[in-house]
Amino acid sequence: MPGKILSVLVAGLLVSACGVDSSAEVQVGGLAAETELSEQGAELHSNRADVWFPMEEGNRWELVSSSGAKWTVSVDASYGDARWVSGLFDSDGNWLGESANAPASTYLWNADVRRWEPAVRFGYRYTPWQFATSSGPCDSFDAKRSATDVSIATPAGSFSGVRKVAFMQKPSPTVLCAPNRVKEIAFASGVGPVAVVSGMGELFLLQSAKVGGRQYPASGVSASLSSDRTAYVSQRQTVYCITAPCPPVETAAVARFSFTVANHSGTSRTFRFTSGQQFEIELLDSSGKVVRAWSDGRAFTMALTSLTLAPGQRKSFTGEVELKDRQGALLKGTFTARARLTAYEGGTPTATSMLTVSIQET
Repeated sequence: MPGKILSVLVAGLLVSACGVDSSAEVQVGGLAAETELSEQGAELHSNRADVWFPMEEGNRWELVSSSGAKWTVSVDASYGDARWVSGLFDSDGNWLGESANAPASTYLWNADVRRWEPAVRFGYRYTPWQFATSSGPCDSFDAKRSATDVSIATPAGSFSGVRKVAFMQKPSPTVLCAPNRVKEIAFASGVGPVAVVSGMGELFLLQSAKVGGRQYPASGVSASLSSDRTAYVSQRQTVYCITAPCPPVETAAVARFSFTVANHSGTSRTFRFTSGQQFEIELLDSSGKVVRAWSDGRAFTMALTSLTLAPGQRKSFTGEVELKDRQGALLKGTFTARARLTAYEGGTPTATSMLTVSIQET
């Protein structure tokens, strides 16, 4: 943390030392008014950037992928109208800002060309735009609204009216670039980023956030579910007999899950259970029917139990699920894995992830 603070301070000093005019550059307010034109001008929807991406100093968003990988976005410092935001377009951070003349856009400071560039135009529903994070051959992008008014379920809660913005890298024709950090960001009004797709295509969903004094999830408790992989292959071997048909020899794949419950609130949270079972993992087919559960065939102590999480504490549960249905047939297709606490008091934090199962015939 001291190193991060130092880098932010140095960045601010460099901006000042290089002659940035606080009224025209760092203050962002000197930008020309945003026209927000669109081919479908009458249908253009515009909203303030500070509503879709609140950038008060101290705001923080924690996102998690189905593999358990973390993605953190935080507003670490302010300088006039600009904010040092770590983890969004760059893991180390960028200066981002808003202008009263163009209130529907979030701008990024390109230090190489000493210019504010439109990173996210929340008011552009149809029209694409371009920006660059630096003068590097791999740091220019085409951006465009990719979805409007969608709903997203995350460990931190469900959000509706979400807007997604996609970013396409525009590399120099003579350079081979690694994938850019971010491919798509989903923003919820009043919350900020609730989902991020990395340049490698990995989806991260909001696990917890602190936004302007508000906390997500509202209960202060989040849940996440990850598995050892997202695609599984079961084996079916055909056996031939001389005198009679033989049943095939089948080997079901096994999914290994990790279910984590975290207390982000400032008080302890206690969950009470009617037995020794404190969590469940279920597999649901496309119709929502539970076809397999971690508890199937297991016995639990018939005694009251409890789990207490102190502020900032988390608890992880692991479980293996054989990929057969309750009648013993191999599963095949796409399934939703759903994990939850089985508490009768204290809440039932729940998380989901997706997996696919195929069968290899030999």
